[in-house]
Amino acid sequence: MNVKVFLMLLATHYVGDGGTTKGINENNTVISWHGLLSIHMPGYYHEVIRGVSTIMITYSGWNGKKMHANRNLITGFLKNAMKFRGFIISDWKGIDRITTPPKANYSYSIQEGFLAGIDMVAFLLVFIFQHMLIARQITRKY
Repeated sequence: MNVKVFLMLLATHYVGDGGTTKGINENNTVISWHGLLSIHMPGYYHEVIRGVSTIMITYSGWNGKKMHANRNLITGFLKNAMKFRGFIISDWKGIDRITTPPKANYSYSIQEGFLAGIDMVAFLLVFIFQHMLIARQITRKY
């Protein structure tokens, strides 16, 4: 039997995760451009060179701009400067956190995420799956 195996590698939490203010999860990373490139970017350089196929965006922000809405870092730097040609996905409910409070303007958040360069919003699969389960439960009742 001739079986071909394909792997899809994922690099997560682009970029600045782990450098947030006071180490608080989903917080803001306050650092200069040089600091961001020298401290937080090297892992992504290496992954793009090695051919990673998918990159997930971090919940965190950089200098006050949520990463899920950061066109300069997603499209400008990752896609254009680093020449990443793979698939960019949001983190679980990452789009929700573009606004304060979260989910304040969902249409705006989705638009900002896609305009920033995100290819797929993670909630879509969960949303569809949840509705499939609800539909299945309803059909079992009748």
